[in-house]
Amino acid sequence: MYKQALMGDAWIREAQEASKLVEDIETRVKNKNPSLKHQENRLVDITARSKLLEAGIKLDRLESLLRNPPSKPILTNEDLDYRWNMLSEMQLRTKALALSLYALPTSSRPGCLTPGNAKAINTNVNDCEQDQTKTSLSKDDPELLRPLISNDVTMQSQLQMKQCGTSTSFSLLQKVFWIFGAVLGSAALIFILVLICAVI
Repeated sequence: MYKQALMGDAWIREAQEASKLVEDIETRVKNKNPSLKHQENRLVDITARSKLLEAGIKLDRLESLLRNPPSKPILTNEDLDYRWNMLSEMQLRTKALALSLYALPTSSRPGCLTPGNAKAINTNVNDCEQDQTKTSLSKDDPELLRPLISNDVTMQSQLQMKQCGTSTSFSLLQKVFWIFGAVLGSAALIFILVLICAVI
């Protein structure tokens, strides 16, 4: 029971963290200053997008936990409804934020920039996006950056498959020789019995 209660608390804690992230993104989007340079506003957008990605991962995890609950029911229907409502409300907010962050206003389209400024902004934006993605992934889940299957495991599995193949062929040969020996033995026994009967 203690473990089950702890799991419920963990879900709520994760949901609260996701809600704080969404609120932070909403604040950043609302407080964007039009008087700032385009590049500075773009950097604010990039930070908000990386936080939106982080919130999306948390919301996916929360939904997965609700769709695949533990084997024993630990929540009442009211609790489940409350959690689903909480999750769907956060999902709607993140969708609205994604639309506002990824929609390109006419003033920020590349046609409104000089080629030199556009190139500099794109370089800075790409660098910042890469840095933000790396930091958000490594901060949250360093395991996401590791390969799913290590080389040692793949080598071991290949070795096991080879050993399994050789042992199967060896056991098949053993069975064939055993059957052949049994047939020869029974033929020899019959021949000896026939000889004994002839002598008698």
